[in-house]
Amino acid sequence: MIVFHAIWDTTEDCLHVWAESVVSTGTPKPEGELPRHPFALPFNSLTEKEIFKYCAVDTIPPGTLTLLLPSTREWPLPSPELIGAEGRDEKAVKLTPWNIPTIMFDPYSAFNFLLSLPDYPPRGISFGSSLL
Repeated sequence: MIVFHAIWDTTEDCLHVWAESVVSTGTPKPEGELPRHPFALPFNSLTEKEIFKYCAVDTIPPGTLTLLLPSTREWPLPSPELIGAEGRDEKAVKLTPWNIPTIMFDPYSAFNFLLSLPDYPPRGISFGSSLL
């Protein structure tokens, strides 16, 4: 299962789209470093997904976004839409910064991307509340 999310970046004036999976793509947070979100899909995996199939955008540039997410000492908590996420200890949850690989859309491309989203996501994909 993969969940897609989006957030508008007012600093860069663009829409960041990212996805998380139930399968870890990284390691737990190293002490003292700003880590990459261990369940976020890498850029190349993002662009291969079916939701971009009908997107009327010529090029899809990669980006990175740092977000404060509810986390345990080692892991970010899974999104509520992420069915099948393994249970992680939810004690001592706090907001922790994570680097997340994203796809960046300028305002015009973001509009086209959002209009191109299917009414129902393809099998194995869910839209987070930020895309509904």
